[in-house]
Amino acid sequence: MEKPHHAEAQASESEALPAQSDRPGRGVRRWQGGDLGRWGTKRQPSKEARAAYDRFITEWLNGGRRLPAKEEPSPESLTVSELIVAFRRHVERYYRKPDGTPTSEQHNIRMALRPVRRLYGFTPAVQFGPTALQAVRQWMIDANWSRGFINRSVGRIRRMFRWAAQSDLLSVTVHQALKAVPDLRRGRSDAQETDPVKPVPIAHVHAIQEHVPAPVWAMVQLQSLTGMRPGEVLMMRTCDLDTTGDVWLYRPASHKTEHQAARSRRRQGGQVLHVHGPYQCAGREAHGRTVPD
Repeated sequence: MEKPHHAEAQASESEALPAQSDRPGRGVRRWQGGDLGRWGTKRQPSKEARAAYDRFITEWLNGGRRLPAKEEPSPESLTVSELIVAFRRHVERYYRKPDGTPTSEQHNIRMALRPVRRLYGFTPAVQFGPTALQAVRQWMIDANWSRGFINRSVGRIRRMFRWAAQSDLLSVTVHQALKAVPDLRRGRSDAQETDPVKPVPIAHVHAIQEHVPAPVWAMVQLQSLTGMRPGEVLMMRTCDLDTTGDVWLYRPASHKTEHQAARSRRRQGGQVLHVHGPYQCAGREAHGRTVPD
């Protein structure tokens, strides 16, 4: 590691930049004499020591060149990595559709927890407080994540600690303390801002008609006329359609908000029937797909 500049070396002990060095088998903060973990081999820091040092510096800078007070853990304290493993087992059981298919939330949670594990994996979970959460958030900002995704990811991290509290793995005070960290506000941070997603110009949609097969064009028209998602079109079955009236109703067997017991219905009027009709599964069983493969 680079040594502090001379001016920093002359600073008081409370504000001098802590240096990382080696002692037999350990990584050390010379400034306080505290261990950072196994040093590694060939004078290269181990992942544990490197993560501890990166975390230490981030907390030190975010805290105005001072470290927050830490609750002393017991020897058998759960580490953050162990908590993540336990929480992911819960996530794999909880965030799935009725047919057992994982939802996209599983991936989102894995993404949110990666920097937590990287920076704090060896830390007792009881010591993960607001300063730690802000250090993780700064890592996300430095990684150029968008502000909205950062806020949602921080919410997922808090959700893990809430689950730990309700599962009697941690004191509820740990989760309560994390709620003190507010979301990033637009224009008030260095986080990347993303442009709002706008509708595709209809002229661009029509421009692809001659370049795609007729069934694909029918699917594009169906989405344009009804606001359906591509997945809803792909999973459409004859048995999900109520064709008894002038306006057809489509009730998908699975949809984005089904875990909230919300009903999803799509009304399909005259233009849609014109698009839809040729691809009805005539002659197939009622559970056949409406749009052919």
